[in-house]
Amino acid sequence: MQTTYSNEPTPPHVAAMGDHFTVTLHFSTDEMRVLGAGLAPIIMWLATFLNTLISLRTGWAERDNGRGHLTRQSVDADFWYWSLNDLHSHLLPHLRGLRDAASRAHHGAGGSINNLSLALGVAKSTAQYRRDQVVGNPPDNYERWATDGVPQPPAVNLTQDID
Repeated sequence: MQTTYSNEPTPPHVAAMGDHFTVTLHFSTDEMRVLGAGLAPIIMWLATFLNTLISLRTGWAERDNGRGHLTRQSVDADFWYWSLNDLHSHLLPHLRGLRDAASRAHHGAGGSINNLSLALGVAKSTAQYRRDQVVGNPPDNYERWATDGVPQPPAVNLTQDID
């Protein structure tokens, strides 16, 4: 995967909003085969992450006005519902599964507790505990999703606590 950034000219339909920043991700054919249809929701959740961050800092969101043009609008309860649903019910559990799969792979590759604690930014005892929790249990749906791409895990109950 290769990532590029550019400051391309602003399209005419958003010219009043100033310049924009473009991020392009380039995937090889093999990488696309591995990611498959699962890439689309990941990109949507990444967009939600960035849109929520922007809205928290500015108090507005750019939304399609129904005619293919983006307009700035004040954020409302529906926007926050959408953000929370994507972040809490989808992005966080998938990130946790990805982190757990990477922790399991780190252990399998002979990674040390010291190295894991540095990577996670936690004390060695916390890193040891977290690794023990991961490798001492079979992978859950989200960890299997990270390693195999399937099965697609169900949405998380909003009352469930995600660490």
